[in-house]
Amino acid sequence: MCLSKKKIATVVAVVLIVLALGGGAVYGLMEADRYKRDLQYGYKRSLSDLGDSIGNIQTTLDKAAYANTATEQNGLAAKLMRESSVAKSALAVLPLGDNSLDNVSKFITQVGDFSMSLSRKISAGGAISTQEFETIQNLEKYSATLSSDLEKAEPDFDLSLIHISEP
Repeated sequence: MCLSKKKIATVVAVVLIVLALGGGAVYGLMEADRYKRDLQYGYKRSLSDLGDSIGNIQTTLDKAAYANTATEQNGLAAKLMRESSVAKSALAVLPLGDNSLDNVSKFITQVGDFSMSLSRKISAGGAISTQEFETIQNLEKYSATLSSDLEKAEPDFDLSLIHISEP
């Protein structure tokens, strides 16, 4: 059985098209897998950065209870503002499809606002009140719980959601 040149050319063209499409599909799948891996790495890094920032906030709040001078207190307030900003940036990267980290966001905002308020008061010559020291202690306790929860968190980035138990 002899195939004509036209039929052979058609078969070769079809085979080449199938191979090209198959190769393109394989390449696309490999690229998609690489992008997914890169995205997951970014999420894991942001979660780690968030945990580090919350830990630094906890340490700074703990130190704030022992700071005696206005200079020390002002420096700690500035560090709290910096760490809350870093934590807010890390939180913004995470894929939150539900409200699982709303309390974390509120806490970070509260720490940032509170530290800015303290910094203004101290810069104006004021002293930290007993109520503000109590607030510092409460924030430190909450940050300790939150830091522990973040260390235990096992996010499922395949579903693009992070679930952390509430303290």
